[in-house]
Amino acid sequence: MQTAVRGHENPALDVAWMAARQLGLSLVICSCLLAGHPHANDRRWSFLLEGLRDAGDELERRGGALFLHIQRSGGSPAHSWQGMLSLARGATLTVTEDMPVEPHRGWTLAITEALNSRQQEHDSGVIDLTDERDTVGSSGGGLWAVDTACVVPCIQVGRAYERAFAFRSATAGYRSAAMGMLQRYNKFDGIGLGDVTLSEGQVGWMDGWDVIKANSQTLSSIAEIVADTPVDHTVPPSPSLSGGAAGYAQWEVFKSSGRLKNYAKTRNDILTPDGVSRLSPYHHWGMVSPFRIAREGAAVYKFQDEFLVWRELAYSFCHYRYPQHSTLDGVPKWARDTLQQHAADAREALPLAQLEGASTGDPVWDAAQRCLNRHGELHNNIRMTWAKAILRWAPTPGDALQWAIHLNHKYALDGCDPCSYAGILWCFGQFDGPKSPERPIFGRVRGRPTSIHNAKLAGYRRIVDRDTYGAARRTP
Repeated sequence: MQTAVRGHENPALDVAWMAARQLGLSLVICSCLLAGHPHANDRRWSFLLEGLRDAGDELERRGGALFLHIQRSGGSPAHSWQGMLSLARGATLTVTEDMPVEPHRGWTLAITEALNSRQQEHDSGVIDLTDERDTVGSSGGGLWAVDTACVVPCIQVGRAYERAFAFRSATAGYRSAAMGMLQRYNKFDGIGLGDVTLSEGQVGWMDGWDVIKANSQTLSSIAEIVADTPVDHTVPPSPSLSGGAAGYAQWEVFKSSGRLKNYAKTRNDILTPDGVSRLSPYHHWGMVSPFRIAREGAAVYKFQDEFLVWRELAYSFCHYRYPQHSTLDGVPKWARDTLQQHAADAREALPLAQLEGASTGDPVWDAAQRCLNRHGELHNNIRMTWAKAILRWAPTPGDALQWAIHLNHKYALDGCDPCSYAGILWCFGQFDGPKSPERPIFGRVRGRPTSIHNAKLAGYRRIVDRDTYGAARRTP
């Protein structure tokens, strides 16, 4: 359990439970926090541990348990990695989430290679165990990756799409059918797990690997736990958002306050932080069910289009363009060509550290970076402006992309997500078309000067400089 941190409406958990029942085996639910994550820091790990705490409590209510390994200070990264490999090797079948970006895609591929097994993919995203039993060896080694994030599974989409309108049209039939099935999905959440889940006393084969059972008792002092890990301690927890069940509390307020109904009117206003759901961090870690959000937001067309078209466009794009999705090779040829043609244009070169310190001298951009640094969130309307502006200061277009990825992933709670990659790539021409007239530095890539936010800058600065961003307040 790495990127679907929930005990309900979780396709990977459902598949694992069904496999255990069908094969007459026990089920171990495990999560691993490895410091090898490229942007592991106090902010991300605190948020994730809060989610794992709540997921552990939820699984215990269903008769299950969530076993958790945390790489501690002084611990060997190789030991933690070997422990995870041993866990997979000791299992008849390993089931994990199909997350199409690093580090999770890399970990999945590495484990698959180590197990010398093939990853199973299914056109419908639903596994027929009666047909698949022969792929699971009695001595262990099988791995299945299950899409837990999309209403239309990436493998059903079939390819990467360059434009949202094409994706919307191509997946309309699948999406309609899936939405019909989702109306009945949550009925499985009441099924107990106790008949197949190992108890704490039955996991002796984990000896030598630091494992705890995640719940409110063992994770009651998350700040102390994080302090004893070899992660970046310079990025503190967000003062606004807590992980786990707080995501649903946020969603309920978004609905009951009328903000969901008014989403189309308020979503682009940077002075209205709560005009959007602010659920992207919870979706990144899978702490809220995208299927529940899709059901309950179905009546608001613009919200559904952003959630089921643009969001799932990002997932399928990263799935089929891995690993190019994190480089300029991921943008269309016209965009690469025009950026390269203008790579030698005069620009005000600034070091990355100056950007990271929110001290470029551009008041709008610096306010946006302060928001990321301080709160771990950035309104999408200003995030597009923020990422495009980096082209003005980085040595090359390729550097600009990598700087945007670094700054976003390090500070944003929704960093390292397919939607993060897609949103940043849009700023470099992906999911867009060439624009005229051609401009210095940007060429034919759409421009977006920071001055478009000048009229709201004073109000935006006040929002950024508050103790919390928007109405939510962190409750660790």
